Amino acid sequence: MDILWQYAGMKRTLDFNFQFLPEIIAGDALTGSPTISYSPSDGNLTVANIVISNNKVFGDYTGALPAAGNTYTVTCTVSTQRGAILKMIGQLQIF
Repeated sequence: MDILWQYAGMKRTLDFNFQFLPEIIAGDALTGSPTISYSPSDGNLTVANIVISNNKVFGDYTGALPAAGNTYTVTCTVSTQRGAILKMIGQLQIF
């Protein structure tokens, strides 16, 4: 699990890289509308502009000033063209 960081009030584009999962290596591809959730869900972190590109899921993350000092567990869930549901988890620290 990666631990990424950003400063409170800053917008940063981050990605979940699914390229090396067995399903993708075997020729499957990401499709549909991925979802990104996070915990704690305190309203101080927002994720916008979620898109798939090259079997990665990108999102623009912004931590409000009250988020400073928090570490969020971020979960990305996405479907594949062959019907698999893939999930990755990371952590985002706000400074």
